[in-house]
Amino acid sequence: MKGATVRRRKKPSRLPRRMTLAQYLADTSDERKLELLDGEVVVSPRPRAEHQRFEYYLEHVLSCWVVAHDLGEVWHEIDMILDPDKPLTYVPDLVFLAQEHAERLREGRLCGPADLCVEIESPSDRPRVLRRKYRDYAQYGVRWYWLIRLTDAGPFVEENENTGSEFTVCQEVEAGEWFRPKAFPGLEVNLAVLATGEFKQAVRGKAKRLV
Repeated sequence: MKGATVRRRKKPSRLPRRMTLAQYLADTSDERKLELLDGEVVVSPRPRAEHQRFEYYLEHVLSCWVVAHDLGEVWHEIDMILDPDKPLTYVPDLVFLAQEHAERLREGRLCGPADLCVEIESPSDRPRVLRRKYRDYAQYGVRWYWLIRLTDAGPFVEENENTGSEFTVCQEVEAGEWFRPKAFPGLEVNLAVLATGEFKQAVRGKAKRLV
């Protein structure tokens, strides 16, 4: 059409390869997931549908349990600033912060370690970054760490407990088996069933009336 103005789509801003903590906190883009490893910018693509779906289902079950027992709060993809004096910030898939550590939540971010970090592996995850997370989470005092791998048979979970600046594997639960997390005594959940969205069938005991 004559005289019409053609609007060009704005290109996404190019990220620097390194950032200070202040620069990271000033970034307002919600189109990407950023993490800082000693100033190195790590960009993760949006997770696939099955990853997002399972993450939502697991968050729902954990939130129901945590709220019902007045244990604290559960969040999805929240900034966790492990060291305020260093550019070291992670964004776990899910975190649980216990009631007694509520002061670590400041201005919508965690300033300090969560009590539980949950990472659901994606094909795009870099082994180097996963190894670094494992080490840093332990060093900075994350009490529990769940590493979940989605397989054709269902989710496999490894539960780790911090035993003094390093993690010890508490249990490895194969797809289809019942997961009884030591982080939440009394909770029983079958992650393979949960992945289908059948909440009542995915839990046992007291959790059935909560989900």
